[in-house]
Amino acid sequence: MTFETPSGYTAGQLNENGVLAFSGPLRSADLVDSFEDGQEPAHWGLLPGVLVASAITGSGLTLSFPDGYAYYARQVWVSVGISSVILSNMTLYLYGCSDGQVRTSATETPPAGWDDTSSCLLCLAVGSGGNLTITQAGVQQLARYANPATRVIQDGAITNDAGNSRIITQGFMPQMTNIPAGVTVDVPAGYQWRVYGPFSGAGIMTVEGSVLGEDVSVTTDEEEAQIPAGVVYANTSVPAGNTIANTTAATAFTSSYPVPANSLQIGTVLRLTAYGVYSTDAVTAGTLTFAVSFGSTQLCATAALTNLTSLSAQGWKLEALLIVTAVGSGGTVEAQGLTFLTTAASTALVADMPNASAVTVNTTVPEVLELTVTWSAASASNTITLRQFVVSQGV
Repeated sequence: MTFETPSGYTAGQLNENGVLAFSGPLRSADLVDSFEDGQEPAHWGLLPGVLVASAITGSGLTLSFPDGYAYYARQVWVSVGISSVILSNMTLYLYGCSDGQVRTSATETPPAGWDDTSSCLLCLAVGSGGNLTITQAGVQQLARYANPATRVIQDGAITNDAGNSRIITQGFMPQMTNIPAGVTVDVPAGYQWRVYGPFSGAGIMTVEGSVLGEDVSVTTDEEEAQIPAGVVYANTSVPAGNTIANTTAATAFTSSYPVPANSLQIGTVLRLTAYGVYSTDAVTAGTLTFAVSFGSTQLCATAALTNLTSLSAQGWKLEALLIVTAVGSGGTVEAQGLTFLTTAASTALVADMPNASAVTVNTTVPEVLELTVTWSAASASNTITLRQFVVSQGV
């Protein structure tokens, strides 16, 4: 029995790696056919359909897809606020096509020129009396995957988790280098997700299988996805607001790091490192208190540190390590830190910033990671400047 590829190539025309091995000139048609042969397995790893099924809405006769709405038809296509006008007194089926365009059909048959491998049914839109009725349930075509255990094709490329959209990557996952906010990508144990190009996005990825691609670490079963760790913020200037003097009010330095809503996940690590100089009054040096805050929530702080008098441009350093242990409106962070105040060429005051329990934070809203100081004595000579503020993040 002799097998051939869908494009008609035989074993004699391919080498052991499945690569074309012609002895004569290679035609452009051969390249096209070879590409289509290579793409064919994708139809069995993930069949066309909707991946992220957020509600499609209508206002008057205008139909809108929410940001992050995603479907697969040879590639993953993600909506960025797409809208379309449906004429009144019309009944139309909307299809997402493999070129990223949404087309209409009067019946549950793909638009002319498209088929069930290059398009998928998104919804039914009925225009009447200047308004739309949009039907997704029972109409929408869900993406399907090949179950490697039972060797059958089944629905299940999407589920919902506490209202969040979730893409389950069963087998082959096509090109997708961005996860929209509010979307979670799961890579189950035993499966692999191939990412082409740098990986980014405000969404979440949970991994028990593995991820391959540029700028994405390879992980193994039961490990979490590794988005490359590194510096996410470093001040490139020292603004006037980075000097705090002649006040007893708790004051934040200007240099700070904005944390976007829903950008943290369980296991996210933030490391804050700060360096600067300080000087004290010749008579009343008072005390200094350092605190790291997440918006209005204090994460860790020193006690009031007693200063020596008549210090001039002495160095100081603060380090804080923050580990996210829960997310949501009742999220939690393990926060610990150390502060160093130089008092002479070879001596320094070291103070910890301890916490005996996790700190509750709200990770669903944007916040600012910042550093505040409090002088106990107001004097123009009691001054402290933040010169370096660096935040590193890893998962």
